[in-house]
Amino acid sequence: MSPAVKLGHERERAHAERNKYCAAVKLGHERERAHAERNKYWYIVASIAGDHTKPSTN
Repeated sequence: MSPAVKLGHERERAHAERNKYCAAVKLGHERERAHAERNKYWYIVASIAGDHTKPSTN
């Protein structure tokens, strides 16, 4: 195999690995966004309820 062909195969392999990594990162971001969307109202309710359960400092 010629050096040019080897270089081409290495570039293809690197490109495929980069695409797999980018897809994994994108999937992680989508999951995080979906989790935040599902739970955002619970966070608001919990923060309000948490403020009301603290003893008054007055």
